[in-house]
Amino acid sequence: MSGIRKPVILVVDDEPNMGWLFQESLGEKYHIFSATSWSAGAVLFNKEKPDLVILDLVMDEISGLDALKMIRKNSHKAPVLIMTAYASIQNAVEAMKCGAYDYVVKPFSFEQMDQNIEEILASTKNISGMEQLEKEKQSEIIYGSTQMQHVLDTVHKAARSNANVMLLGESGTGKELLAREIHRCSNRAGGPFVAINCAALPDNLLESELFGYEKGAFTGAASQKVGKLELAQGGTLFLDELGEMPPLSQGKLLRAIEQRQIERLGGTKTLDINIRIVSATNQMLEKMIAEGQFRSDLYYRLAVIPVNIPPLRERREDIHILVKNFLAQFNILHQKEILEISNEALKVLSSYHWPGNVRELRNIIERAVVLHDGPYLEPEHLSLNSEGYTKLQGNTWTKIKSELISDIERREICAALHLYEGNRTKAARHLSMSTRSLQLKIKKFEITPNDYLYSL
Repeated sequence: MSGIRKPVILVVDDEPNMGWLFQESLGEKYHIFSATSWSAGAVLFNKEKPDLVILDLVMDEISGLDALKMIRKNSHKAPVLIMTAYASIQNAVEAMKCGAYDYVVKPFSFEQMDQNIEEILASTKNISGMEQLEKEKQSEIIYGSTQMQHVLDTVHKAARSNANVMLLGESGTGKELLAREIHRCSNRAGGPFVAINCAALPDNLLESELFGYEKGAFTGAASQKVGKLELAQGGTLFLDELGEMPPLSQGKLLRAIEQRQIERLGGTKTLDINIRIVSATNQMLEKMIAEGQFRSDLYYRLAVIPVNIPPLRERREDIHILVKNFLAQFNILHQKEILEISNEALKVLSSYHWPGNVRELRNIIERAVVLHDGPYLEPEHLSLNSEGYTKLQGNTWTKIKSELISDIERREICAALHLYEGNRTKAARHLSMSTRSLQLKIKKFEITPNDYLYSL
């Protein structure tokens, strides 16, 4: 054991006995350095280059939050574990948003503290900044808008910590895809990604799915079942439709998060868990908290880093790139050769309200690919829900239809002129209109020989 380097831990707490308690309890396993103020702690920080800083949130000289900001600016960016009293948990959450790895609530047992330290050191020792950048470059999320770039920036920053993340947005915006991105870019990427939809199970089944059960725990429990919390050990648990979780399960989940331990239903053995939770909801949880339908303490535990995902109608720049991606996917899946989507069809998609967001766009493109045999997708190949039009402002849809008709008419005129090499009389006869009407249309649409002789 003498050849193994012991991790260096810096404890900063203005309570004089705290450093002594850490030394007595954990000194054999770690090199413990302690200070009762950040000015003294900063000297030790620069000298000893600790593997972990354990920082009290409320101190006399400067706050733990200010000390955390100084640590984050330092070239030696050690992970920081925040200690806080229960009453200041919201401040601890704020600290995690500023870069703290996790927090513990006083009073705590040193057995639990040792487990926290082991988890943090194990999670941070094997990944460098360059490795993280390489992970982020490999993202499979398709986007082109600045709104989604901001979302991805937040997601990638959150992934580097162990903080719980809550994804907020309408149905179909891609919350599970982002949850998988957080897992993929995290130090837990080698562990499992386990998902559960809280709305898909009755109340009595959700608890057994989360915690598992022992044989004979209830009628029908013919064998032991491992729960999702246990299956996610060392990885990420994704709780979808969090707002649908019943109160009893909320209380048990909170206890599991705070103690990092669970018991299977009908069991007596306590099981340690080491997981990161990413949750998602399309509901207004703050309103549910005010109405007594959701626990505020669980909310603050899960929404350490909230991420708001904009609906597709607020990031229309993404539509074209998503369509191209879906076309490529479904051409392969359904053995089709649809080359492109027309500008007219894109205009329709860009003007639609998208009540079902990206999921709806994906379904529409897949349906069009399956049912259409030509090389291009046109407006008539898109089966759009009337609900998406009723939400358009004022006369927007009337204007869109007028523009589409004009675009189609202009294209037909150019095609006829191209067919007859610019002969307007023959082109007019082909289009079943008078030469005078054709000349007026050419003037209206500002059609030049370049439009029909060389470009078709």
